[in-house]
Amino acid sequence: MDEDIGEADRKWPKLAPPPRLTPPQFRLRWLVHSPWLLVGVSVFGCGCLASLALSLNTDPVGAWRLATVRREAPGRLETVEDTGAADGGTPRIYRHCYSFRLPDGTPLRGTSYAEAADSPRGAADTVEYDPRDPRFNRIRGTRTGMLPLGLLVLWLVPLAGLMVAAGAVRHGLLQLRVLERGELAAATIATCTAWVRFNCATGVIDRHSPVRYQATTAVEKELSFEDFHRVRELMGPGPGGLTRCTLEFHRPGGEVVRARRLVDFGGPLGNSPARTVLYDPGHPRRALLCLEELPEWVRVTADGVWEAAEDPKASGRMAWLALCGFGALPLGWILGLILRATH
Repeated sequence: MDEDIGEADRKWPKLAPPPRLTPPQFRLRWLVHSPWLLVGVSVFGCGCLASLALSLNTDPVGAWRLATVRREAPGRLETVEDTGAADGGTPRIYRHCYSFRLPDGTPLRGTSYAEAADSPRGAADTVEYDPRDPRFNRIRGTRTGMLPLGLLVLWLVPLAGLMVAAGAVRHGLLQLRVLERGELAAATIATCTAWVRFNCATGVIDRHSPVRYQATTAVEKELSFEDFHRVRELMGPGPGGLTRCTLEFHRPGGEVVRARRLVDFGGPLGNSPARTVLYDPGHPRRALLCLEELPEWVRVTADGVWEAAEDPKASGRMAWLALCGFGALPLGWILGLILRATH
C-alpha cells in the first residue's frame, strides 16, 4: 500500500497482497485456538459421556413400544432386588423379576424396575407386554429401563456444546477469510466503552455510588478516546484486559468504516489511538487488529504470507479436543454397559 498507515504499521511486518492462502496446518491451528471451541467441545464431550451412559439404562425403545401397543397377562413376582442405584439420590431403585404366560401358553420371564418394593415375593401381578415382540415387557406400574426416561433431557447439554463449537468454527472461518483476503488500513480509536460509577441524582462521577453507568453522549453511550482516558485518570486504570472500542478507518475509495473491536491498552501500543486493522473488503466491518488479536504463534514469512510457529500448548489442546470430540461417545457406551452390568 502507498498510504502511510502510521505508528501501528511500523510495528507490523508488511503482508503480501491478497489472496495470501494459508496452509492446512495454519488453518487447523487457527480454528482450534479459539477458547470458545475448547469450551463447546468440552461441554459436548462431557455431556455425551454422561448422557449416553445414562441413556443406555433408560430403555426408550421398550417404553415407546409398550406405550403404542401392549397386552396384559397375569404374572407372578419372583424376586425383588436392590440395585444399589438411586434416582436423584433417593429413593433407591429395585429390580423386579417375574414370570408370566402368553395366551398360547408360552412361559416367559422378565425384569422391570421401580422405586418401590412393596409387593411380597410370589404375589400376583399384571404384566404388560408387546404382542409383536413379547421380550418387551414389564409389571404394570414399573418401567423396562433401570433409570427414568426423564434423564434423556441431559442430551440438551451436548447439543448446547455442539452449537457453541459450531459457532466458534464459523467465526474462525470468517477470520481466516480476513487473513487471506484482507487489506491493511490505518485505524484510529474513536470511542471506548467505559464502566464507571455515576451518581444519577447529582450527575457527577462518584467513586462510592453503587450505580453502574455506561458514560458518554446520549446517542452512542460511549466515551470519546480523550474522555475515556480522562476517566481513567480520575478513576484509575481499572482492571487489566481488553476494552471494547470503536475504530474508524478509510477504504481506498474514501468510505469511512466503523468497526467494534477489543483493544488492549496494556499492549505494545499502549494508549496510542493509532491501530492497524486487517479488514475483509467484502465485509469491511469484519476486521482484525494485527498486534492485539493475532496469537503469538502467528508469523509472517519473508514472502509476506502467514505461517504457524511452534506452540507448546497446541499438542495438548489438540489431544483434548480429539478426546472430547471423538472419544466421548465410545467411552460413554462402555460406561453405560458397565453401569448396566454392575447394577
